[in-house]
Amino acid sequence: MLKAKTFVKKTKRGNIIKVVREHYLRDDLSCGSTLCKVCPNLSPAKLGNQQKAESALVPNSHYLVIDTNVALHQVDFLEDPSITDVIVLQTVLQEVRHLNDSLYKRLRTIIENSQKRFFVLCNEHHRATYIDREPNESCNDRNDRAIRVAAAWYEEHLKHLNLEIILLTNDKDNRDKAIKAGLKSFEVMEYVRSLKGCENLVDHLSVQEEKDNVSTVHDKKIMFDEHLSLYDIKMGIKSNRLAFPFLHYPVHTRIFSTLSSCTCRL
Repeated sequence: MLKAKTFVKKTKRGNIIKVVREHYLRDDLSCGSTLCKVCPNLSPAKLGNQQKAESALVPNSHYLVIDTNVALHQVDFLEDPSITDVIVLQTVLQEVRHLNDSLYKRLRTIIENSQKRFFVLCNEHHRATYIDREPNESCNDRNDRAIRVAAAWYEEHLKHLNLEIILLTNDKDNRDKAIKAGLKSFEVMEYVRSLKGCENLVDHLSVQEEKDNVSTVHDKKIMFDEHLSLYDIKMGIKSNRLAFPFLHYPVHTRIFSTLSSCTCRL
């Protein structure tokens, strides 16, 4: 199926030109499940039939769908060996690549690990999951809606296999809309606490997204703020919110030292 988007733009010389962008949609893309007998075997299936860690919230076999916030802020959680059978949408990959190249490389490394069973669905080129941006809809809202549409398609596509689709997101608005649409959705902390034998996995979670849960983890008060990520440090230095000083030690003593700030480019 071919969709075309036509618009006009003004060049630097003041000329008005018409631009036509063609977008090809396919109906032969695989869902990635080894249990599915409907999809064509054009790409290797990766998703298995059972998570390594059992969940009290979802006792049945299930696949996880993550949104962009989880991919950006919970990559340590995704790298844990107990987290398997995760669906990473093309929409999420594109957003992560645009926002943070280092995290994108880490996510690609996880996907390439065959033991993790992460599968990338090209939902932006799938006829059943592609959506157009609605009038007055922000790009972020459109991408969140695309994630929910893809999760709903998986739910319908795999329902005959008794496989559940779980949308993991720390975005309350996105989670509420998913639940309203009939999807199962949990925040990452809630899902991790339900995993049996994975109590230490809570320590891998970033708590900067959910403001309501920053004060407690396992009902214990957090005494210190979380360390800034490398991305936050770079952005802070570029915006002059953070300083990048040098620490100087005198040759004759170890007791005293001085800090000198400098202008640097990262």
